Amino acid sequence: MTSSTGVASNVTSQGNLNLGIQWGELLIGIATLVFASIYFWQAFQLPAGSQSRPGPGIYPLLIAILLIISSILVIVQSFIKKDHEVAMAPLDRDGKKKIAKFFLSTVIYILLLPALGNYIAGTLYVSYIFFVIGNLNIIKSIAFGAIISVTLSYIVIEFLGVRFPQGFW
Repeated sequence: MTSSTGVASNVTSQGNLNLGIQWGELLIGIATLVFASIYFWQAFQLPAGSQSRPGPGIYPLLIAILLIISSILVIVQSFIKKDHEVAMAPLDRDGKKKIAKFFLSTVIYILLLPALGNYIAGTLYVSYIFFVIGNLNIIKSIAFGAIISVTLSYIVIEFLGVRFPQGFW
């Protein structure tokens, strides 16, 4: 920002100090880094297996590493992003409700996973996401949810050998 003398200034028209930091991105990056670090620590507790027979800990470790790298990039970007770049519009009430529904449904999925198993809990979770957040009709949501969840679960469980709670069946 420039003053009436044409000199660059770090003070906004409201008198707030503007350091060029995108605070929302910085906070999301830090929160994600904390979560990813805890996730990495937990994933590291799982057996990694060998090079010829990877164990159930490999996939979570890869995800954790990708999350850590992504969060560091978001943190760095929050410092170098220019003020004139397009910022995200603030969320409206409906957007905030969708985010809350997403997080609540994720917690419910995690709680139902041991009782129902990944095939059923995953199908319910993905179907709900498509229905509520994706605004699809109920039939398409259930169809897409079942296809995606069962296919991914089958690949992870059968081909990669990662075991999830079996549920009651």
